[in-house]
Amino acid sequence: MEISRVPDAAIIVACSGGADSVAAAHLAVEAGASVMALVHIDHGLRPDSASEFEVVGAHAADLDVRALTFTVTVDRRGSTEDSARRARWGALRAAAACARASYVATGHTADDQAETVLMRLARGSGITGLRAMRPLEADVWRPLLSWRRDDVRRLCHERGWSYADDPTNVDRRHERNRIRLDVLPALGPRAVPALSRLAALAADDDDLLEALVDDAPIERLSGRSVAIPLAWLTAAHPALARRAIRRATRLAGADHAPAADRIDEARQGLPVSLGAGLASRRDGPVLVIGPDPRFAADR
Repeated sequence: MEISRVPDAAIIVACSGGADSVAAAHLAVEAGASVMALVHIDHGLRPDSASEFEVVGAHAADLDVRALTFTVTVDRRGSTEDSARRARWGALRAAAACARASYVATGHTADDQAETVLMRLARGSGITGLRAMRPLEADVWRPLLSWRRDDVRRLCHERGWSYADDPTNVDRRHERNRIRLDVLPALGPRAVPALSRLAALAADDDDLLEALVDDAPIERLSGRSVAIPLAWLTAAHPALARRAIRRATRLAGADHAPAADRIDEARQGLPVSLGAGLASRRDGPVLVIGPDPRFAADR
């Protein structure tokens, strides 16, 4: 089994010391990737987490690359998983910048992809969410995304690559672990390839819809405001109108677009709060997405 296409740029490898990230590091180097460092992130959530850096350091020495470790602070309010992810990626991107690397390589596998699809299904995600992870996406490279987790572990044993097992991977308090340990096994042996195929099909559909939105008459106004003709929104297919509103909201500076989830109200030009100090409103023949006047009145 081959890894996904190697980026023609410098990379760092996010290496926890687990089997997947250890294999990703070795296979990336073997494939000729320009690996600048193996980067370990200590979330400080377990007393022995720092010791995993010893595993990372040993593999870095074998590969003749640097080994770096960063300790991050995880906000335990709300979802610890989400907070740890944000802290981890902040540190990884900072490490990539210091190493002058264009990409962060991770050890995500097809099993991780299937878990992500199920998590997003449970949250009611649309096509964009169901495409889940991509082999090469922005500044992230996932060389093992077509590999099964068991195949990765088998390769580690065959090659003699030692790795650490994270005990939190069997903690059912975490949503992903419940899906991994309970839901996927109950769905049967074909679930992972089927869900990976769903992600690939969703990616194709998502790319097509995004290309269609390129022709939407979205106009930048002054400041953070963006306008879309209401006549176009009314005539467009709901899937296209929804994406146009979502894109306009991003252009105005908000990551999430509640107006896209309330398409009927938005098409009528009714005011919808978008968060990040933004709102949608009717202004004559157009829907304007821009600063929420209620916030402006408070200043």
